Amino acid sequence: MIAARRQAPALLAAILTLTAAAEAAAQLSEGGTPVRPPGWSVTPAIGVSEMWDDNPTLAGEGDVRFGDFVTAVRPSLGLDFRGKQTTVRTDYAGSFDFYRDQVGLNTRDHRGGLDFTHQATKRLQFFAHDQATVSPTTADALDVNATVLRRQTTRMNAFGGGFEALLGRQTMLRGTYASQWIEFADDDEADSPLPPSSELLLGGHSHAGGAEVRHRLNRRLSIGGDYDLQHAIVAGGTETFDVHSALAVSQITMGPSLTANLGYGHAWLTAGRSGFTDSGPAIDVGLDWSGRHSGAALHYGRTFLPSFGFGGTFQNQEIRASVRTTLSRALQWSGSVAASRNEPLEPGDPTLRSLSANTALGWTIKRRLRVDAFVEHVSQDSGLAGGHVLRTRAGVQGTVSQTVRATR
Repeated sequence: MIAARRQAPALLAAILTLTAAAEAAAQLSEGGTPVRPPGWSVTPAIGVSEMWDDNPTLAGEGDVRFGDFVTAVRPSLGLDFRGKQTTVRTDYAGSFDFYRDQVGLNTRDHRGGLDFTHQATKRLQFFAHDQATVSPTTADALDVNATVLRRQTTRMNAFGGGFEALLGRQTMLRGTYASQWIEFADDDEADSPLPPSSELLLGGHSHAGGAEVRHRLNRRLSIGGDYDLQHAIVAGGTETFDVHSALAVSQITMGPSLTANLGYGHAWLTAGRSGFTDSGPAIDVGLDWSGRHSGAALHYGRTFLPSFGFGGTFQNQEIRASVRTTLSRALQWSGSVAASRNEPLEPGDPTLRSLSANTALGWTIKRRLRVDAFVEHVSQDSGLAGGHVLRTRAGVQGTVSQTVRATR
C-alpha cells in the first residue's frame, strides 16, 4: 500500500503531462501533409507506458526472481536544422521507470545524440555523429559488444565521423573514424550472483578507422573492398587489443526491391600484453528488401571483436532479422530477432550466447498521438553459475509529439 501511494503522484503527473501535451498538439496543428522546409524545427514528445517486467533485477536462472508492473515516463526533444548544404540534428531521450511494488528499483535512463552532414561539393560529403548514454543496466547500453546482462549503471559515449567522395561516375570512396568509451559503476556487485566486475565488466575505450571503396559495374552489380582497424584499451590499460579486417565485397540488385550484400575476407588479432595473436575468416552477408509499405532485412556477420563487458576479445558470430509493414493507414507492425555467439580466444574462458527478440503493433491517431503494444524478450547464457538470464517486458505505450518549424 505504501508503494502504491508513492507511485500515485508519479503516475498522476505522467497522465497530466500526457493530457497537456495532447492539448498543446491540437493547438499547434498545421494540417495537411507534413513537409520538411529549410530552417529550424523542434519536436517535443512525451510517452507514458504501463508494462509487466518479469525479471527487473536481471537475476540468473535458479536464483530468486520476481516480476512487477512498471510505469515508464519517456520525454524526448529533437532539434533539427536543414540548410541548403548542411543538416544538423540533436536529440535527447529520457526514461523514468516507476515500479509498483519494488520502489527501490526505480531507475532513470538518459540518452543524447548529435548528427551532422555537410555537402561540401557535388562529389564530397562530410558527416559526424555522437551518442552519449547513462543507463541503469548493461542490457540497455547501445553498441556494446559481448556484454553480460547486469543491473549496473553504465556510462558510454560513441563518436563517429568521416567523408564520402565520388571519385568518378561509378566509383565511391568512404573513410570513417570512430571512438568509444564505456564505464561500469560498482553499484550492485554485492547482490549479484555473478563474479565481480573486475572479471566481467572491464570498461575502457577504443579507436577505429576504416575505408570502403565501391565501383558500379552495371545496373545490377557493384564490387569493392572494406578495410577496418580497431585499437581497444581495456580495464584501465591493463589489456590492449588490435583487430584488422579486410573484405572483398559485392552488392547485387536482384530486383526492384531486393538487394544482396556479400563480403568475405580475413581478420587478424593481436593482444598487447600477452602477445597473443590469431586470425580467421571475416564474413558479412545480408539481404535487404524494401517495398512500398513493407521492408525486411537478414544479416550475418563473423569477425573478431574487442569486448569491454565480458572478458576481452572474442570470435563473434551474429545473425539479425527484422521486418516492418503497414497494415493500414493507421496501423503499423514491426518485429526483429538477433542471436549472437561469442567464442573466447583463450582456452578455458566462458562462451557468451545471447538472443533478443521484440515486436510492436502501432496505431497512429491524427499524426500526433500514437499507441504501441509491445513485447521484448532477451536471453543470455555465459556458461557461469547464475549466468543464464531471461527477461521479458510487455506493455502498452501512448506517445504525443508535435513538430514546430521556423522556416527561413
